[in-house]
Amino acid sequence: MKRKGIKALVIIILPLIIIWGLSEIIVPMFAVRYVREAISNKYPGIENIVISVRAFPALKLAFRKYDKLKIHLDGAKLEGFTFSILELESTRWPYGGFTAVLSEEEINRFFTVESTKLKEGKVALKGNRSYFVGKVRTSVGYTRVTASGKLEPREGRFIFFIPENIEMGSVQLGQEWTSSVKGAFEEAPVYVVRKDLPYRISTIQISEDKLEISGTVGLDKILTLSRQ
Repeated sequence: MKRKGIKALVIIILPLIIIWGLSEIIVPMFAVRYVREAISNKYPGIENIVISVRAFPALKLAFRKYDKLKIHLDGAKLEGFTFSILELESTRWPYGGFTAVLSEEEINRFFTVESTKLKEGKVALKGNRSYFVGKVRTSVGYTRVTASGKLEPREGRFIFFIPENIEMGSVQLGQEWTSSVKGAFEEAPVYVVRKDLPYRISTIQISEDKLEISGTVGLDKILTLSRQ
């Protein structure tokens, strides 16, 4: 009788173990397919989509819960601009981190300019350096300057230009003028993240004439995980 009881228990438990094991393989596969289709439907034309998701147990994916979600997009055309590369990472929906690469021509589509201190300004990227060309408002009016320096994010939305070398035409500015121009840059951002975009920037790097930004993003604002 005891052996029969054990055999019956094995007959009951073994299929459950097999079903559970298969679900750990199949459910993540369906989740990846689901997310890929949702992204493709919302943003057609993306060149490449790579998705990985980890969850244990896998069934919690049905409730938008996971241990780690990673999404890599190449040529992602989102909200009127194109990321050369966009990588998203998350351990809890809808909170996520992002790393993105923008070409120089896409910068003005991602950012806006909200400043009276800087006029007709443009930031150019060359190698791993940034350059500002435009008019800067000082105590005596606007002065057209050319400056090299670095970009610095503040408060998630604002990008400030930190000048390291400033020239006015072919003339090197004196200390008083330099301080005045630096003061204008300190007070006014060169770029502001568009108000309709949910990205908050914490770091900026420049590499090979492109801008790499990273920070946090609300995934529910850029991904609609429902079938279209």
